Amino acid sequence: MIDESSSTITSSLSDSKEDANGLISCSCSSKTTRYRFLASVYGFSKIQYYDYSDLSKLREDELNLGEDFYFYTNYYLGVSDGVGGWSSYGVDSSKVSRDIMNNCKYYASEEEKCLINSHNGTVLKPNEILTMAYDKELEYYNQLNIDKPLGSTTACVLHLDSLTCSLSYTNIGDSGFMILRKSEIENQQQTLFVAKDRSRIINGLGKAPYQLSFLPPRMIETKEYFHDSPSDAVTETNIITLKEEDIIIMGSDGLFDNIKTDYVAEYVNEIFPNGSIDDVPKLARELAEIARNQHRKIDDIVCLCAKVVKH
Repeated sequence: MIDESSSTITSSLSDSKEDANGLISCSCSSKTTRYRFLASVYGFSKIQYYDYSDLSKLREDELNLGEDFYFYTNYYLGVSDGVGGWSSYGVDSSKVSRDIMNNCKYYASEEEKCLINSHNGTVLKPNEILTMAYDKELEYYNQLNIDKPLGSTTACVLHLDSLTCSLSYTNIGDSGFMILRKSEIENQQQTLFVAKDRSRIINGLGKAPYQLSFLPPRMIETKEYFHDSPSDAVTETNIITLKEEDIIIMGSDGLFDNIKTDYVAEYVNEIFPNGSIDDVPKLARELAEIARNQHRKIDDIVCLCAKVVKH
């Protein structure tokens, strides 16, 4: 693990008193430095590549992300990309992508409720959140009892430990993320880390992403379809200790196929010449626009940006 920072925890004991049973109890005051994500998202669907109307004023809940989706909370981030090939089976390729992210947000939010009046950090790691989301969708699919696929999706989920500021992630497929940090010498954002994706190499066809699939038994038995689960994801725990003001840029392959990770920091420094990211929504919006204007790969784009801040 790369250790670049530390959190500060101080406690004091006060107000001791004796209860009716003669036992000594005390109330404790505690001052704890916590960290969280300050996040924003932007993106476009494939059909908006040549839409030259002003999309910059759209709210997050008005975005058309096609088959991509996302979630974020104080301590968790996630993006997904529904596999469009299922549309030929009459399947809504965006459904599983949205369901998995919404399920992740539900479990992440429930986990964060445990932090209220608690001096402990969140416990559930990204792969656990993703597994619970997958199991919930699998239960829903089984209850439908239909002899056709529900669809499949890639998924990438991050977790920030609120106390140690350490980052963990799980990634199945070719969505991903990278971390930027401002150089104290050059006052410019520099790439600190790029996540690994999880894809197969298919002879003659190139790469194919691993994906969370929901298929009827007859399709699984043929072994002609990808049928992956969260256990197949790349999962790394406490890979790096983040610092206040560090930047996370997450996206589907629609983002990173159009803006190669080698050039992301360069674009970020053009958007914010002094190296300080003081407008996270602007960062997400500008990067999504740059990706759309590249026209290297016409695909759905989701760009989820987050800054590490003190609670």
